[in-house]
Amino acid sequence: MRRLLRIFRGPIGFRQQLVLTFTIGILCLALLSSLAISTLSSRTVRTTLIEQGRRATETFAAQSTLALLYQSADNAKEAARATLAFPDIQGVAIYDLEYQILLSKGQKALPPGDDVQWPKQLWLEQETEKAWYFVAPVYTRQGNSEQEESPFVANPPDPELIGFVRVVMGKDTLKTLATDILHGNLLVSIVLAAVLLFVLLGITARITTPLRNLAETMRRAQLGEKQVRSEMDGPKDIMDMKSAFNTMITVLEAREQELKRARDAALESARIKGEFAANVSHELRTPLNGVLGMLELLRNMGLTPRQREYVQVACNSGETLLELIGNILDFSRIESGRFKLDPTDFYLQEVLDDVIGLLAGQAQRKDLDLGYVVAKNVPPSLRGDAIRIRQILINLMGNAVKFTERGEVSAEVQLVEKKEKKLVLQFEVKDTGIGIPIEFQKHIFEAFSQADSSTTRKYGGTGLGLAICRQLVDLMGGDIGVESKFGEGSSFWFTVPLEEAVAPQERRGLNRAEVAGLRLLIVDDSTVSRRFLEQTFSFWGMYYGSAENGRQALKMLRSAATQGRAYDLALIDENMPGMEGVDLVHRIAADSLIASVKIILMGRQRQPASDISHLPDVVNYIAKPVQQSPLYNAIVTTVKQSGKGQPEFLPAATEEPVFSDYYILVVEDNRVNQQVAVGMLEQFGCHVEVAANGQEALELVARKSYDLVLMDCHMPRMDGYEATRRIRALEAGKVQVPIIAMTANVREGDSDKCLSAGMNDYLPKPLRLNLLRDKLQHWLGLHSSSTTRVDLSGTQLESLDDEVLLDPEVFNQLRASVGDAFSKMIEAFLEDTPLYLDLLRKAIIENGTKELRDMAHSIKGSAMNFGAVRLASVAKQLEELGRSGSSKGARKLLTVLISEYSLVKEALQQEIQPESYGAMDKRPSRVLIVDDDRAMRMALRNVLEEGGYRIEEAVNGEQALAFCRRQMPDLVLMDAIMPVLDGFKACTQIRDMPGSRHTPILIITALDDEHSIEQAFSAGATDYIPKPLHFGVLRQRVARLLDASRAEKHVHQLAYHDSLTGLPNRTLFRKHLEKLLNRVRSGKGMFAILFLDLDRFKLVNDTLGHDVGDLLLKAAAERIVHCLRSGDMVARLGGDEFTVILEEISSSEVAEGVATKICGVLSKPFAFLGQEMYISTSIGISLYPHDGEDISTLTKHADTAMFRAKEQGNSYQFYEEGMETAAAKRLALEAALRRALDRNEFTVCYQPQVDLNTGKLIGMEALIRWHHPERGLVSPSEFIPLAEETGLIVSIGKWVLREACVQMQSWLRQGFGPFRMAVNVSGRELEREDLVDKIIAVLEETGLPPELLELEITESVVMKCADAAIPKFRQLREMGIKLAIDDFGTGYSSLNYLKRFPVDTLKVDRCFVRDIMNNSDDAAIIVGIIALAHSLRLKVVAEGVETHEQETFLKEHHCDSIQGFYLSQPLSANRIEQTILHRDRKEYPLSSKVYPLRAKGTV
Repeated sequence: MRRLLRIFRGPIGFRQQLVLTFTIGILCLALLSSLAISTLSSRTVRTTLIEQGRRATETFAAQSTLALLYQSADNAKEAARATLAFPDIQGVAIYDLEYQILLSKGQKALPPGDDVQWPKQLWLEQETEKAWYFVAPVYTRQGNSEQEESPFVANPPDPELIGFVRVVMGKDTLKTLATDILHGNLLVSIVLAAVLLFVLLGITARITTPLRNLAETMRRAQLGEKQVRSEMDGPKDIMDMKSAFNTMITVLEAREQELKRARDAALESARIKGEFAANVSHELRTPLNGVLGMLELLRNMGLTPRQREYVQVACNSGETLLELIGNILDFSRIESGRFKLDPTDFYLQEVLDDVIGLLAGQAQRKDLDLGYVVAKNVPPSLRGDAIRIRQILINLMGNAVKFTERGEVSAEVQLVEKKEKKLVLQFEVKDTGIGIPIEFQKHIFEAFSQADSSTTRKYGGTGLGLAICRQLVDLMGGDIGVESKFGEGSSFWFTVPLEEAVAPQERRGLNRAEVAGLRLLIVDDSTVSRRFLEQTFSFWGMYYGSAENGRQALKMLRSAATQGRAYDLALIDENMPGMEGVDLVHRIAADSLIASVKIILMGRQRQPASDISHLPDVVNYIAKPVQQSPLYNAIVTTVKQSGKGQPEFLPAATEEPVFSDYYILVVEDNRVNQQVAVGMLEQFGCHVEVAANGQEALELVARKSYDLVLMDCHMPRMDGYEATRRIRALEAGKVQVPIIAMTANVREGDSDKCLSAGMNDYLPKPLRLNLLRDKLQHWLGLHSSSTTRVDLSGTQLESLDDEVLLDPEVFNQLRASVGDAFSKMIEAFLEDTPLYLDLLRKAIIENGTKELRDMAHSIKGSAMNFGAVRLASVAKQLEELGRSGSSKGARKLLTVLISEYSLVKEALQQEIQPESYGAMDKRPSRVLIVDDDRAMRMALRNVLEEGGYRIEEAVNGEQALAFCRRQMPDLVLMDAIMPVLDGFKACTQIRDMPGSRHTPILIITALDDEHSIEQAFSAGATDYIPKPLHFGVLRQRVARLLDASRAEKHVHQLAYHDSLTGLPNRTLFRKHLEKLLNRVRSGKGMFAILFLDLDRFKLVNDTLGHDVGDLLLKAAAERIVHCLRSGDMVARLGGDEFTVILEEISSSEVAEGVATKICGVLSKPFAFLGQEMYISTSIGISLYPHDGEDISTLTKHADTAMFRAKEQGNSYQFYEEGMETAAAKRLALEAALRRALDRNEFTVCYQPQVDLNTGKLIGMEALIRWHHPERGLVSPSEFIPLAEETGLIVSIGKWVLREACVQMQSWLRQGFGPFRMAVNVSGRELEREDLVDKIIAVLEETGLPPELLELEITESVVMKCADAAIPKFRQLREMGIKLAIDDFGTGYSSLNYLKRFPVDTLKVDRCFVRDIMNNSDDAAIIVGIIALAHSLRLKVVAEGVETHEQETFLKEHHCDSIQGFYLSQPLSANRIEQTILHRDRKEYPLSSKVYPLRAKGTV
């Protein structure tokens, strides 16, 4: 029953439910009725049969009286036989009064069992499954006796019992009848049930079919189909449902339209609101830029304290207004739904440090302690929207500082949840401020909401900050809340889902190895400050202690000194209760036991409250709240000063960078903003010029070179975007000047718009001195304020002796920044600089000051990248000479520049090339020492530095892993037993890193048991050396391991990489592809193989030489690499063939995008040795597993697709089924084409050209035809492109030229002519240097006058090699040969080349002639070409003329001549003579009236 109910409750239709219900009901009814009727009928039959048995027994008893009276069985035999003859009577018996049997016939008459009864009347004694047992008494006078009582006897005697009879009656008849009745009832019931079911199904169908149709209509409406209406017939109720549904749909559609209109209106309103907010923001920021900029300049002009206070108040007010504008804009963008998150990899503590730094000034003014604590299980590198997290923290912590008068404000970060790379962080901001009443807490995150009106008056604010925080947290998928008690402070918290960074990196600028192992004491009464410092020092690997006051600090210092674990540094707060920091300093200095401790003071001012240079052992001062970077710098400075005597204390003020040699162009239309920008730049010492709009800027840049341009984006006449694009167009092929955008717009995508326009960076308004300084330092090549600048005012070269060849700080920083690309950068520098030097020498000889300035500027920029200070200094002097317009002294400077470059070149080559196979690399090998024992690290460093090695240090295995992730060292010295992560585990994890295969790892430990040695080698160690160390043996062991490693790397490089480009070779390609196939077969991955072939490379290689060809291959390889992801592979198979493997792609569109990008970058010009050259590429693509599942198939299919792409040129093609057949046909056709010339399968046909004015024949065009022995006539459109591609067109073209000249000379001898013979010249022929010589040789051989030869060159072919073609054209023209531009109008159609090229005729392409009668545009083009040609004194030939109307039109518009099927098809020479030349000799005009399309022949 439950199953049945589940079926009804399941997802079945109403009709099915009805059918199922009717079927089950009718079946149950039929069965039950059959059983009931059968049961009743069986009962009736049973009663009848029992009654028959009773009568038979009674009769038998009457007939047995005589037998019992006479005790004679014979008297009863006849009666027994008669009784047994009754149906179903199976046995009878007669018994006397003693119950002795007198007669028994048939079955045993006694019933089974012991309970036998002898009743005084007829009785059904027992009933069994098979029979009934009857018993009856026998009297002397039976009730049915024939003797009747005498009426004359007054008292008749009573009947006398004389015995008993028994009868057994079987149930066979009963069973038979019951079965027959049941079968009959079932048959009748089933028939009736079937009839009833069919009737009910018909009724059901009539009811449910309209309902089903209605349901289907409703489903279509649910799926979103429009204009759905129900059309059905049925009972009245169904029709009512249809009407109701249609009415409902009509109402819903009307409401949907209303909602759409409302939505569109809302979106438009949101857009207008967003635009309004952005425009208002821009308009407000523009005057604010002037206000804040001028105030910042005013603040740095030596004001009195009171004046400075007034200026600071104005600055703070301006900043508050700016923050309000930003909040309103953010709120508007979020409300309008146009706010988007931008997830990036970021370092969490950098974000927190930035927040602390921004709020430091406010906290210092209120004497508040400010800090943060990050839980240990929180990853340092994360992925998320760092800008929005920073914005939320600034809002929350800014509010906390605002509403806190004393105490501290802290931020704590905890890991709430982590699943694989996904994690949820909770940020909690606590303060000890005024708190929030409970009744206001539930409204605190609503817009324009604050606790009460008094708060607004006292503390200010708009009430938007927390609302924006809530919306930002919601957008990131987190939650936000507050817990607070009024008067006791508040705790704001929010959660954010983030991800671990894919490639976590160490924080920039912090080398933990330099401070690891130091012992430092923290002395601070602030809990949050101590927790922050403890966490920081723990992460840096330092040993630290914490004290809350001076007394506790003295006790800890003395205890540590007594135990031999004295502290190296003490970090002391300047202001503490009880004992001030200065007092503690004096107490430490007075105690000889601890007087050696160096002290760093902390204070809440940017500078010390008093002069502390006289304080003993105070080496530095840092402002609170403490940030990691200043703290790290202070500690490192202190460590480096140790052992050099007491340093003189220097204030924290930094020297402004010097920009006095740089010229800056400010492009700004607002005068106030102009003054702000000029004032700030002049404060830095820059030379500044101003342009009021983009047009003025364009004119200034065209006349003069600038080091940097500050460009406003929105200006009249020409905005900044358009100006930038035009400046970049002017700089094509030259060094680009950095352009930094300035705009007050802060809308989403503004920065991307600036970068896409060609700008290099983005600077928001209002301008800030520090931000502007950073941008200048970055784009002008100044790496720090302390960078030494060479005096370039003259040509004094003595100052170079004081400079290093390569600044190690800049050089190492570049190496760490670019990683594996460092060697390629060096190679590019070494390849390009000689070219620049040659151009520089040429500029000096030709006195080209502009070229001198540009080339020197390029060399200077490249040299500064590598820290080549001396080379950059000389280049800078040359640049200044060029800028001044003089080249005096340039030759001397060039000599010095070349000398300096030689030294730099030698130093850089040592970084990338070994002297010889197996020799010691001149570059210092990097050795990483990993040991927790500081003394051991120092000893190993001293020993190995004497051997010329470059040493890096790590305190434990974790730090070693972090270093190896950044840059794999050449050798690792690893202690086995260390805290955090021991050497064995670290060794195993290093071996798992890419690039660690050839890095030797030497385990150094005091363990010398066999198990430890086996553990070291099983972990991946290369060698093992026990302690105590023999340093001489160690040096030899390290040198041997490094030599072996270099040899192994060199052999591996030769075996698996291309020697020219450095790319993987065919062997490594197949090996990598095999591994990839094994990996993806176990899953469902997809990858693509791109087969690349460089078009036109052979031409460049043959024309300009193999050296240029090699440079071109290397440059092309670099461009291909830059188009790919870091995990993709590009290999050079040989020649100009490359292959690319794109791993883990989601669809073929990814491969298509990469192929498009590669085609685009390779089609751009390459410049070498002062020449520009163009190539293109053809790419074939095969996909795994669609196009093959093994290396050979995938590679072959990609190669096949590449040949198909080659037919189109500079394109790509995916492999398709059947391409092998097409490729095979193409190869067969190419083979046949190569044999065709030798087998004389080519013929030349001729088509006449007729003068429209005279109707006379003026020329013939020679056209080649190929009669293939098997395929018959092959179309020129099929074999000419193949001949072009294979180069056969050169020999074919020479044959056609000779045949045409021979034939023309033959006609001249026969008296035909003279007229021109036009021959086509291909692009391949035009590119060859021997074209003119070949034509001269043919003319001399055939004797044809040059003035009768006309060469036709296709317009697009001319433009591809225009510069090379002009001298050849002029030489041919001087010989008298005519030149014609074929297919004019289908190529570039440049009027410039018409003016420059010495051509005689323009041939209008047939595509314009075909529709001149139907297409007004084609007619206008034809008329324009004719007018243009005649104005340039050129003749015009119209090709493809096929009708008399076309001829009439051309004649009316003064076209000179025509050619086409209207006159004649291309014919053989004999047919030309028979049909045309003989008639022309008779001076009959040649037209279709004479030969109406009859000039046909075998072509």
